[in-house]
Amino acid sequence: MDKKQLSERDICRKFITPLRRCAYEKIRAIREVTQERIEELLNDEQLTKWDT
Repeated sequence: MDKKQLSERDICRKFITPLRRCAYEKIRAIREVTQERIEELLNDEQLTKWDT
């Protein structure tokens, strides 16, 4: 595959779009883990002991 003969659209489709999709999936996974951890902390009994 000669990259010099590819159009801008071909380059985006073959190289840029997959990278963006992968990055989005990683960000989404991090957000899900973070949200789960926040919920665990809020439901933790030790935090309620400090509030009283």
